[in-house]
Amino acid sequence: MTYKRNPKRNCSNWLSSYMKINQNNEAPLQYHLWAGIMALSTVMERRCCVDAGFSTLFPNFYVFLIGPTGGRKTISMDLIQDFFHEIGIELGADALGSSQALYKEFNDMSACYFDESLKKEIEHKSLSVWSGEIQNYLASADVKFIAALTELFDCKKIWKYKSMKQKTINVNNCWLTIIGAITPNLLQMCMNHQMVGGGLLSRFICVVAYGKRKKIAFPYSTDEERKIEQNLIKDLANIYKMHGKFTIHEDVFVPYKIWYESSASESCLDNNIFAGYDERRAMYVWKLCMILSISESNDFMIKLRHYHLALEILEYTEAEMPNAFYGVGNGRHSTLLTAIIQRIQHNQHMTWKEILLAFSLDAFAKDIHECLDTLVATEQIKMNHTPSGEVRYVVNTVKQHKKERIYLDELLKGEY
Repeated sequence: MTYKRNPKRNCSNWLSSYMKINQNNEAPLQYHLWAGIMALSTVMERRCCVDAGFSTLFPNFYVFLIGPTGGRKTISMDLIQDFFHEIGIELGADALGSSQALYKEFNDMSACYFDESLKKEIEHKSLSVWSGEIQNYLASADVKFIAALTELFDCKKIWKYKSMKQKTINVNNCWLTIIGAITPNLLQMCMNHQMVGGGLLSRFICVVAYGKRKKIAFPYSTDEERKIEQNLIKDLANIYKMHGKFTIHEDVFVPYKIWYESSASESCLDNNIFAGYDERRAMYVWKLCMILSISESNDFMIKLRHYHLALEILEYTEAEMPNAFYGVGNGRHSTLLTAIIQRIQHNQHMTWKEILLAFSLDAFAKDIHECLDTLVATEQIKMNHTPSGEVRYVVNTVKQHKKERIYLDELLKGEY
């Protein structure tokens, strides 16, 4: 599905073009999708917003890319950071020692743009953090640091703090977006009462994958991909100069109202760790709508297709969010359970004999069989029967297809 090309853009849709050049590498598509979303978030900063009725929203997110060691989490972020280097965008530090250091970074990032409608310059302090080891960023000994991250998610217009010398310092018009890579085990190690009870974790979107999408010995870029890459950099640089308030098209209001006022607006994330996520779910829809609008056009208009695609992206991501801590636990089979899921995911499907051969040095047949029974019972994997009667185990993705996808599959293939 394609739309009329924007004559001011080199790519008809930035996010779709970005997905297109990442088809031939090993990182899971969901990582690339959110890396692309966060790239647009980073260049939009606090210069773009939408009035969603209850508040003014800005296109910032907190995102965890969660997966095993070697699962290509960091690699999926590297290409984008190369783009930023080309454009001259400065990112925040990968790790900070205190809330004081965080506030200093905000003040160091102070910038202005001229608002034509108000006929004046607007100052903003926009900070983007891209961390390949996000646990280091969260491991501050300063007890105020996590609380600061929690509050800063809302992009406060007025924000003041006391320095160590008891001097009041303003960090007004601040804006923070964070994306970081982490394993399930390290994520659990980062968990504390302040992160969970204080609400920081419920502000994170957890993008879960189980390892490499496929193996590619020589993941070289083609000439066409390199050309698209240069066009992506040019468009990203142009978006970096833009500012304004998005308008919501009238076609969006009725379907959004029906969705918001019904149970469909709830994510079905039963895990208490994500308590509070649903309260921000509508906000994430509008944030994604801004990203999807600017991805294809300079008109700052949120259209019905942006709204539908935003919902599809959320549902696609939320399907695996409950598994953010997979493989973590005190049970004797926790490591084996994770390893089986990863191996089936990598091979796309496996028979009982193939699984038994793969793990015969790690566990007895009885243990492997118990793990498979557990994974099937919890709907993490399912059993498919071939016409010949052979049983094959596959990772269960039924949850991701409860509703018909109108746009997402084409976006993931780079054909939107």
